[in-house]
Amino acid sequence: MEQKENKQDKPNISVQLRITLIYVFFGALWILFSDRILFAFVADHQLLTRIAIYKGWTFIAITSMLLYWLINRSMQEQARIAETLRLSEKKFRTLLNRATDAIFVCDLDSHLIDVNKEACRSLGYSRDELLQLSVADVDPEFSFAADSKNQWGQLSFNHTVLRESTHRRKDGSLFPVEIHIGKLLLDDRPVILGVARNISERRQAERAMEQSAMEWVAAMDALDDAICLLDLKRRLLRANTTFYHMTGSTPHTAVGRHISEILHPRGESAPCPVCVAQKEMRDALITMEADHPDNPAGLPLEITAKVIRDQEGRPLSMLMSLHDLTNARKDLEERARLESQLRQAQKMEAIGTLAGGIAHDFNNILTAVLGYAELVREGIKTNSASPAEDIEQVIRGALRARDLVKHILTFSRKGDYKIVPLAPHLIINESLKLLRASIPATIGIQQDIDKDCGTILADPSQLQQVMINLCTNARQAMDKEQGTLVISLKRRELGAAEVEGELQVKPGPFVELTVSDTGQGMDETTMARIFEPYFTTKEFGRGTGLGLAVVHGIVHDCGGMIKVESEVGKGSSFHVYFPVATEKVCRTACQTQDDIPAGHERILAVDDEAAIARYEKSVLEGLGYQVTAMTSSLEAWEILRSSPYSFDLLLTDQTMPAMPGTVLAAKVLAIRPDMPVILCTGYSAVVNAEKIQEMGIRLLAMKPFDQHELARLVRKALDEK
Repeated sequence: MEQKENKQDKPNISVQLRITLIYVFFGALWILFSDRILFAFVADHQLLTRIAIYKGWTFIAITSMLLYWLINRSMQEQARIAETLRLSEKKFRTLLNRATDAIFVCDLDSHLIDVNKEACRSLGYSRDELLQLSVADVDPEFSFAADSKNQWGQLSFNHTVLRESTHRRKDGSLFPVEIHIGKLLLDDRPVILGVARNISERRQAERAMEQSAMEWVAAMDALDDAICLLDLKRRLLRANTTFYHMTGSTPHTAVGRHISEILHPRGESAPCPVCVAQKEMRDALITMEADHPDNPAGLPLEITAKVIRDQEGRPLSMLMSLHDLTNARKDLEERARLESQLRQAQKMEAIGTLAGGIAHDFNNILTAVLGYAELVREGIKTNSASPAEDIEQVIRGALRARDLVKHILTFSRKGDYKIVPLAPHLIINESLKLLRASIPATIGIQQDIDKDCGTILADPSQLQQVMINLCTNARQAMDKEQGTLVISLKRRELGAAEVEGELQVKPGPFVELTVSDTGQGMDETTMARIFEPYFTTKEFGRGTGLGLAVVHGIVHDCGGMIKVESEVGKGSSFHVYFPVATEKVCRTACQTQDDIPAGHERILAVDDEAAIARYEKSVLEGLGYQVTAMTSSLEAWEILRSSPYSFDLLLTDQTMPAMPGTVLAAKVLAIRPDMPVILCTGYSAVVNAEKIQEMGIRLLAMKPFDQHELARLVRKALDEK
């Protein structure tokens, strides 16, 4: 249609024809009308002749000038058009050669008639070589028989066709191209224009993206966490295999659905915190227990909701991950169990270190007890003066033995630790009493304990372990067991520069415990490793390398830190810092022992040791109570079963043959739940204060106890509702 319209256009009139027509027109006018005008005004023939001659020359001059002007103008126009065409062709050629895509021009017979530099460069041919080829020589996928009739015939002057193909270089190598093909008129004849772009890099990028996507999917599927991506309407875009397994869905059934339909198919029994965070377009980290009504997996989960945003902060999508906490919690429990075993093993090592000193103290105590007891016995036999003073010495020795056992049991006890407010100077002084006998007399001990240094949050037995471990380490560091051990406890303010590098420690008031020795000291290499478990510089058999590691762990748990100063040949100093407790600690008032609480209630005392049973009966009857003492827990049970309301309180030992105290108490409480029960024990790994409360037992009495303590416990148990 366009060709027909072009053929119907008016033909252009050439410049030469226009000049001729103008000349003929003006010449005819001059010839026809000039003589008539002269004859009308001039009658003289001679004058007319001269005028006619002048007229002829004037016509020639005017027409010559006119012809010159017209011809000159025509030539200038032709030159301008030629220059315009030259510049246009130069610009077209420049643009053609500057193009980054290869450009090919061919006729309808598929012979190449023009190409640009990029076409030559990409194919490795010169321009003249390419113009000798056809499209089929460059494009091996091109078939002239098919394309000339189908593809060329389908092209129009207004639209282009996009196709992907392969080009062949001069060396025979192939590369992929993307070609825009169109039809246009060039010098009044239709030609085919092809613009080809090398898409090798794009193909490589596409393959890399496909590989990256496959790797991403494989990586996501390998994770134990369930991960999913949602659009802004909270519809599922993609997820990993763990997500589908956890929710019991598949990509076919889940993709495109609202996340609530997948996670809560029966609806939300309560507002789901994760869903609320997603609706509000905010990030969230939520722990959801297994029994939560909106938990989709029935497992303890840590759910992370993250909003993905663009550079301007606008939300694009939402990412959600569900992490199963089951294994992590098992690992934490196992870690806590192993840490407990490690600390208990180190305690046993410390107890072994102190064994000599403990035996020394016990022997001294027993010597005093036996000695004064013999003096009392001899005094009774000879009817000498009152043995009250000697009896008092026996009692003092027994109390010292009781306190020593209490310290050992407190230090070596096994179980849960309780961080409580405490006055550190009391624990430090107790530890020094325990340590003093185990440290050779050749090692001097200097102490500077500030009783008003403040209150800290710690477990008493753990603080005692810190003290014993540091002092034992200091004693072992002094050669030939000679030197000085310096222990100080004071309050100190630490600034930001002094706690730099300690992430959990903040500036403020601290209680500083310093243990220094005059031993052999350490170099920097040794100091860098002293807190590593099982690292030791001692010879085999003298240490496990756990002492300082346990100290570091205890101090870290209390929110404190340790600083070490040491120089080879001059000794070491360990500075332990505990944060001062912010809450006020009530000081317990000293209880007076002048008034012993009495009563008149009925008490059944059971202990397999007859001496203890008689002691309890004597003390309590002296206070006005009605006491029945028995040494058999089975007989005691028979009496209580037959007459459960014949007694107001049961005082029973724990470790007894046939029936332990806890079993007797449980049977009694089963038939009489309101019966007050006091359980006595010297040491037991089976019971503690928490366990007896769970069993319904009122109080736990630790042996040995004096009459004041026994009377106080009995009165307290009877008075409690």
